[in-house]
Amino acid sequence: MNAIKILTAILVFYAAASFAQPRVELIADHLNHPWAVAFLPNDTALITERPGRLLQLDLATGRRMVING
Repeated sequence: MNAIKILTAILVFYAAASFAQPRVELIADHLNHPWAVAFLPNDTALITERPGRLLQLDLATGRRMVING
């Protein structure tokens, strides 16, 4: 009985997810192989690049700051 409930929940979730359209939005360009992005609550993002550089990007203004460490 539990297996049927679990299977039904999976099917409902999959059906709902298949109707969702992904949204792609450009937040920065001219990056050197962007590797990962972490969005912060203060309307900024941390972006790592493959060579090891870390940037802080202000999403409102587009201003970039290299973080050294």
